[in-house]
Amino acid sequence: MKKPEILFLIVSIFLLFGCTNHENETRLQIDEKVKLQDTSEVQKEVRELEPPIDITRMSEIKYLDWNSGVINSKKEYCYHSKNSHYGFYSLIDKRKINTNSIDEIIVGRIVINRKKSKSIWTEKDTTQIIQHIELKSDILTLWQVLKVGLSKHDLLNIIGDNFHYQKGTIIYTEMKGYNCSFSIKTDSISEITIDKRCNR
Repeated sequence: MKKPEILFLIVSIFLLFGCTNHENETRLQIDEKVKLQDTSEVQKEVRELEPPIDITRMSEIKYLDWNSGVINSKKEYCYHSKNSHYGFYSLIDKRKINTNSIDEIIVGRIVINRKKSKSIWTEKDTTQIIQHIELKSDILTLWQVLKVGLSKHDLLNIIGDNFHYQKGTIIYTEMKGYNCSFSIKTDSISEITIDKRCNR
């Protein structure tokens, strides 16, 4: 082999390995960016846990009415501060108003924590944090997908890997920072109970 041919061969080999290494480095950089992006998305989801419902828009829900009041702080609730207090909404289904049973008219309860203020407390208060929800009517839809009357099959599809276990007729799960239980009757949800998980 002539000297120029040998030099050309050596240079070609270096270029080939150089390109391969550069390609591998580029791929690693892209992979790292994807990992960082995935982590960022997960952290964003953890930081921005959405509440089951937007209380400030409850007045827009057709046939829903409520009574409200202040309650004493309870140990099982998350927030214990002199600057906040607990309140509740008793949910009324106006479609059932002509029935004789109060149990059919009052279809749920929401417990909230809110900052103490001189202003009158209304559902429009943006400082409210949902602590607890009991629901036995389809009057409210939680997280825009879960409601009383939904089939067990659809429920299991929605909660997916968040499924914890089933005990008797109750399915237990955790969604978006809340412990949830779903009572199942004739293969559909008859009651929903959720409680905010506390960071202690």
